[in-house]
Amino acid sequence: MDGSSLEVIIKDLPQLYDNKSLSVVPMQCPDFSIMQHKEFYDGEWENEVSHWKSEFATIPKPLPVLPPAKKISRAPLGICRSNTTRH
Repeated sequence: MDGSSLEVIIKDLPQLYDNKSLSVVPMQCPDFSIMQHKEFYDGEWENEVSHWKSEFATIPKPLPVLPPAKKISRAPLGICRSNTTRH
């Protein structure tokens, strides 16, 4: 479990113990994707799409591929350091 999920559980658990309803869940990623898909196919993005098509009408040539590394492996790290900041 990540920190964000734990934060939600800590916030919701007392409400559940007190038999209170939870707050409305904000839009989830699948819902947002469905909304975007519908907007696109309903033509709501026509202005945006035409704008970006004109912005990128001429696309520059891609950059050349970098040469492969000359080293096959590297020496293992001797020390691993980390810092923690709080705000």
